[in-house]
Amino acid sequence: MKTLIKNINQKAFTKFITLVLSLSFVFNACMKEVEFDDKLLESKLVINGFVCADSSINVKVAISKPIPGVKQNMEWIDKAIIKLYVDGEFTEELQNVKLEYDNNDEYYYYDVEKPSSEYRSEKTIAQTGKKYKIEVEYDGFGMAWAETIIPEKVVIDTMRTDVKEITEYGYTESRKFYYLKFTDPQNEKNYYRLSVSTGRGRRSTIWNSDTEQYEVVDTIKEVYVSYEFDTYINSDDPLLTGNEDADDYLFIGNENDYNLFTDELINGQQYELSYNNYYNSYYYLEGDMNEGDFFSNTVKLMNLTREAYLYIKSSHEHWLNDENYLTEPVQVYTNINNGIGVFAGYSIDEYSFMVGDYPIDSMEYIFDYYF
Repeated sequence: MKTLIKNINQKAFTKFITLVLSLSFVFNACMKEVEFDDKLLESKLVINGFVCADSSINVKVAISKPIPGVKQNMEWIDKAIIKLYVDGEFTEELQNVKLEYDNNDEYYYYDVEKPSSEYRSEKTIAQTGKKYKIEVEYDGFGMAWAETIIPEKVVIDTMRTDVKEITEYGYTESRKFYYLKFTDPQNEKNYYRLSVSTGRGRRSTIWNSDTEQYEVVDTIKEVYVSYEFDTYINSDDPLLTGNEDADDYLFIGNENDYNLFTDELINGQQYELSYNNYYNSYYYLEGDMNEGDFFSNTVKLMNLTREAYLYIKSSHEHWLNDENYLTEPVQVYTNINNGIGVFAGYSIDEYSFMVGDYPIDSMEYIFDYYF
């Protein structure tokens, strides 16, 4: 019996040694020495410049953070040299200008150090069809450069509204829908963004214990005001939902928060795009408004360059997937040579309208971002 146990232990030990040697051989065969590239630790120039038709050329410059794990913040630069060329001809050197901020800007720079200045053209106003190039130099970083052509404006043909009864979660409410009609240019690839800004004001009310509801009192002349510069919109329009797929319901997906779309589905055709403002649209119907209440809406149809479209789309997807371990990391697009960031152009056509009157001399307007 002891001999049998001894033989079994010897066989098991022999198998164990064989397995260890085999795994050692496999892992040694897969090992490959990789030479570390210390240039990966080097910071780069970060350039951000979105050039709008009929506006000055504005550019911000920073030094990037090193690779993740290195504790160092991005550093904004105010002593770079930026040369501007228009259609290949040197035009001027951009001047560094101090920036001023109001309370609304805190939202856009949350948890990020705000730039104290930007570089701005003094005599050049961007025009459609022209090519703009910048050369950026800063000590120790060489020269970074990029160029873009400002696209032609795509005109909003008509804008109309309609009120619909919408039932969701067993509750029916009235919502105002917006219909924007435009004509996509023929024989060219176009990239668009829809931007909607809203302002709203509501008359202050008091609680009436007899009727158990809030009521407007003529003696109270306060109006709470809120402005949103990029209002979230809700839409089932194929242009705005065409990038969604089944994976979006399982993972974070490509949520189209910036309302980007291309002319792939409407190439060269006239099209009426529909949307509603979701949170705001049903509060400001004409029949529900009191004196002092108002609702304003400005919709902008932006015709983007390909660089602007790819940068906005990829940077947003990168942010959405930043902490999602079930998706591949998204590389942010850049068109900056010898640097990172974007220098891209766009043009705008806009349509604005208001429901109610604003301002009214007898009213006191109180700004409240969260109202």
